[in-house]
Amino acid sequence: IQRAISIGGTIRRDVSTAHMLTEEQHAELLEWVARREGPWSEDLNEYPGTIVIAGTDPFAGARDAGEPYEPVLFDYPCIIFRNEYLAWCAAVKLPEGHWDYGRRTSEMSGKLEVHGSFSIEGECRDRIHFDCNHLQTDLVPYASFVASKTHRRILG
Repeated sequence: IQRAISIGGTIRRDVSTAHMLTEEQHAELLEWVARREGPWSEDLNEYPGTIVIAGTDPFAGARDAGEPYEPVLFDYPCIIFRNEYLAWCAAVKLPEGHWDYGRRTSEMSGKLEVHGSFSIEGECRDRIHFDCNHLQTDLVPYASFVASKTHRRILG
């Protein structure tokens, strides 16, 4: 497994933003999901979202504001996307001059409440990222994919 820590995060704290899947492993996950029915199937079919690889700017490929996955909330551009594990993630872009623009994740700890954890990313630390891929509280196909591979090894 190739491991590269996301900018602004640590693998311990921001597991779902760490780039841990090779292209081959990611392709294998996508193929597995396409062949299996699971509680995530309807969500993936109805709301495919865009897959954003860890360490890249999710706003780089942004379309028009107001798209279902790119709302503007309280005048802040936001984007909702899936990470490599197919879990939902989101980012909020802070304008220069915002009181939290340029802060480190550690400086924001305790001041911002999101589901799970968050990280501050971008060269200027101008994006707040958070995800929905947390131990036993969020359902993502990746956990079942790994379990199926483990079961195959045990059963031979």
